[in-house]
Amino acid sequence: MSKRKVPGESFSYGPLPVEVQNAPGLSGDDDLRLTVDGEIFSVRSTSHASVHYTWISGLNDGYGFSALGTDQAPTVEQHEAVIREFLADINPATGFLQD
Repeated sequence: MSKRKVPGESFSYGPLPVEVQNAPGLSGDDDLRLTVDGEIFSVRSTSHASVHYTWISGLNDGYGFSALGTDQAPTVEQHEAVIREFLADINPATGFLQD
């Protein structure tokens, strides 16, 4: 999947980089946990104005995506919006993004 702009937001999202998927502490105690539409995500911000989302309750371990943003930290509502956009593109049979 290529990076996609989220309508009405100042950031876009793309696949979670492989080097981040298994990073130590990705689902650690300091990560934000959000439940959106019944699905659980771990949210980690980086110092490079990007946010990594790991889909904890998804079918595929370590699966998620990254959002590139601005210097301002996203609000909870913005996190929820980008997660909903991601979930809308998921193939329910495979748990992966649809082509």
